[in-house]
Amino acid sequence: MKVAALSGFLAVVLGAFGAHGLRPLLDEKTLHAYETGVLYQFFHTLMLGAMAFSTKENVDRYFSKSALLFTLGMVCFSGSLYAIAFSRAAGFDLSWLGPITPLGGLMLMVGWLLLLLHAFRS
Repeated sequence: MKVAALSGFLAVVLGAFGAHGLRPLLDEKTLHAYETGVLYQFFHTLMLGAMAFSTKENVDRYFSKSALLFTLGMVCFSGSLYAIAFSRAAGFDLSWLGPITPLGGLMLMVGWLLLLLHAFRS
C-alpha cells in the first residue's frame, strides 16, 4: 500500500507537471510518450493498491512477484519516458534510455501473466 500511495502521488504530480510545465517545452511526440508513462503508472498504481488488500492466505509467489514486477516495470517504463522528456525540456538528450522503456513494458506484461497464474491457482 505504501508503494501504491507514493506512486499515486507521484503520478498526479508528474501528470500535472506534464500538462502545465512541460507542454510548452516539448514536441507532440515526446509529450505523448510522457503522458503514456503517466497513464501506465496510474493503471499499475491502482492495481498495486488493490493487491494490497489481499489477505496473507491469498498471497503466493506468483502474486508477490507480480507486484514486484509491476513496481519495477513502472520505474523502468514510466521512469525512462519521464527522464527522456525532462532531459529534452532541459536542453539535453537522454534518448539512450529508450531501450529501458520496452524492458519495463515487458516487466509489466510478465507481472500480469503472473497475476493470471495466481488467479488460476487460487
